[in-house]
Amino acid sequence: CVRAASESDWRPRPDEQEEWSPGDHRWPVEKRLTTQLLSRYAQWGIVGRPVVNSSDVMTVRLGLALIQILDLEENKQMLRTNCWLRFTWRDNLLSWENWTEPEFRAIRQIRVAPSQIWTPDIKLYNFADERTMEIREARVVVDRSGEVLWIPQALLKTTCQVTIMHFPFDTQLCCIRFGSWTYDERQLLLDWSMTDLRLNDTYSIQKLLPFVDFSDYVESNEWETDGESEMDVADPDDRIMQIRSGVTYRHEPAHDWLGRPLQKKFRLLEYRIRMMRNPSFYVAILVVPCILLSMLTLVVFCLPPEAPAKMLLGEELLSSPIVL
Repeated sequence: CVRAASESDWRPRPDEQEEWSPGDHRWPVEKRLTTQLLSRYAQWGIVGRPVVNSSDVMTVRLGLALIQILDLEENKQMLRTNCWLRFTWRDNLLSWENWTEPEFRAIRQIRVAPSQIWTPDIKLYNFADERTMEIREARVVVDRSGEVLWIPQALLKTTCQVTIMHFPFDTQLCCIRFGSWTYDERQLLLDWSMTDLRLNDTYSIQKLLPFVDFSDYVESNEWETDGESEMDVADPDDRIMQIRSGVTYRHEPAHDWLGRPLQKKFRLLEYRIRMMRNPSFYVAILVVPCILLSMLTLVVFCLPPEAPAKMLLGEELLSSPIVL
């Protein structure tokens, strides 16, 4: 009979640990493959884009999945959200699809730490938090062609211009802007993430998703969003209620190699969230009592002028809405 390999079969004995090397065939294949791929970064470093030519434009796709609206602080004009970010790009240093070793060709994906490889410097532009880091650590998934998938969790605190003229029946539009901090669009092109649209059991196509993803959204008791009703709509072109996100640019003056002035353009993705306040709570404790107290003022006119309680009742009815 054939015994399944256990962890102790490839774990080195204490007297053999000094003899092992990353290329030793006693190592698991995935561990040897990961070590050899990361040795390229050990040689070249993580600085600089992983492209063949310096003139190549690197495309980084970004998706934003809204998990929960934590709070909207109207007085500070700040929005706190729990989100998942989805980054994808191609890293030529992490590709092994052209390798001839048969044991490596059987492995389709590996996982590495983001600190071990190059990652795009995508920053939150309308940042409104005292923390220096808003993204939590998450592993990076790399396939054999060098396609990198990185989905970190993030607790975002962003600025949001709040208008309370129609409170508590108000609607707020908040934006979350992402963009590269140092690479302009000639070096790094930031674009929307792709979504798979299945045509049938065999074929599917990919489409750009210029919307906030609500597929894993947890509903809020205070706010309703325009994306909740269309979270099950697969085709982005069929979404008619949810507001479409947009692209903006940051311009920075610079000079070319001849000293001539030019403008660097930094491409920003602006994810837009439209939120409608749920007025039930405020109607119950604020609007309805104020209306009832206002209607009770008519009782004052029903009392005789010489009644001593007329003035006292009028003062109490006048001060009650102020207290509310």
